[in-house]
Amino acid sequence: AIDVELEQQALSKARIVVWQNPIYWYSVPPLLKLWFDKVLAYGWAYGEGEHALRGKVCQWVTTAGGDPAAWTPQGQHQHAFERFVAPIEQTAHFCGMRWESPLVVYGSHRISAAELQACARDYRERLLALVARESGELRHA
Repeated sequence: AIDVELEQQALSKARIVVWQNPIYWYSVPPLLKLWFDKVLAYGWAYGEGEHALRGKVCQWVTTAGGDPAAWTPQGQHQHAFERFVAPIEQTAHFCGMRWESPLVVYGSHRISAAELQACARDYRERLLALVARESGELRHA
């Protein structure tokens, strides 16, 4: 069960929104899609009425089962990973959010502990940079 009111309250307070999920059949998992459908409601997130997410930063963090070579025209998925980003990116733009380039962890089910640690460091650094940037922009506003 998705508590839409609680989710919208949390989003209203946030300056940065992170969508973290595995890529699932070239999209978001069904539960996140349902969350989009329920929480990003007409009149609240887009359309006539309130635009509660306008100007907020959206960061997508996703895991992909294949290595980077699998996400090429010659690879298993026959397209670059960027080709599958558009629907998620457009969801953010449609709600007036500022899109950040996605953070993708490739081969997530078979990377080593050291590689996972490196990914975690990259993720942490990206979030800290976003927070620092957003805090700086608030001071200059």
